[in-house]
Amino acid sequence: MALHLGIFLIWAGAFVFLQLDHVDGATKTSGNCTVLEVKPDISQCTFPFIYCGQTFDDCTTSGSLLGTRWCSVTPNYDDDKGWKYC
Repeated sequence: MALHLGIFLIWAGAFVFLQLDHVDGATKTSGNCTVLEVKPDISQCTFPFIYCGQTFDDCTTSGSLLGTRWCSVTPNYDDDKGWKYC
């Protein structure tokens, strides 16, 4: 039972990760490697922000399957889909 739960949690975490567009950096190819360019100036929370038509003034767990607090990095997540963990 514990093994099945562990496998499910790994799958669920990977599924959620692959569905979200994270904005902490951009990728570029350098030879055979992919390099992550971190751009902290674009990864600040923006408050208030709109998510699913609702306005949030603080980080939220709304829409987070694992209950992790997150925020939008633009005023309207519904349009831009940019987010980061709080």
